[in-house]
Amino acid sequence: MAVIAEPEQQLAWEARQRPRAAIAAIIAGFLTLAGYLWAGLGLRDTPRAGFLESLTDAFKPGPIGTQPSLKTAIFEYYDEHALTIVGSATVRGPSRKSEIASIVPTAPATVATAASAAPTSGR
Repeated sequence: MAVIAEPEQQLAWEARQRPRAAIAAIIAGFLTLAGYLWAGLGLRDTPRAGFLESLTDAFKPGPIGTQPSLKTAIFEYYDEHALTIVGSATVRGPSRKSEIASIVPTAPATVATAASAAPTSGR
């Protein structure tokens, strides 16, 4: 955005943009709430693999390596409900800085700066 010399021009531009910003904020709030509700309702029946259940399996006689994993049912459930997981996350959008960082690639300038700061050999 260019620097505006007159404050009145800036205030007039902001007044024109105010309704659009309000609508965008309302839509963003609605989509965030809808995404969390979708995820919560869609994944409420997720199977649980408790610590005590797995601990009791460890004390059963026989080799534990042949026992099926207690997490298998969870992974199968996630596979069957992939649309709920991906769809609700897409509707919510990135909500944390770590999520944004995983989506947005590192800028080349940052990589070049880090590479130039590395010690170089005297060749």
